[in-house]
Amino acid sequence: MTALYTLALLLIGVIGTNLIKQFFPKIPEPFILIIVGIFLSFTPIFQNFELEPEFFMLMIIAPLMFLDGQKQSFSK
Repeated sequence: MTALYTLALLLIGVIGTNLIKQFFPKIPEPFILIIVGIFLSFTPIFQNFELEPEFFMLMIIAPLMFLDGQKQSFSK
């Protein structure tokens, strides 16, 4: 159940970032995400949060590498 709360809180953080981005378009989105992440780290559910390396590789690195491979140009 804690995983569900964690996922819901992260989803709310991303939605909040998109809302903030509409009001402050000159601030880059990664900076807003970092600030939201800092605020989320003060919530009690993230006090003992650990991200497994396997999950990070599977859910974050793999899709980024796939998208980068699709955008790769083979022509010179």
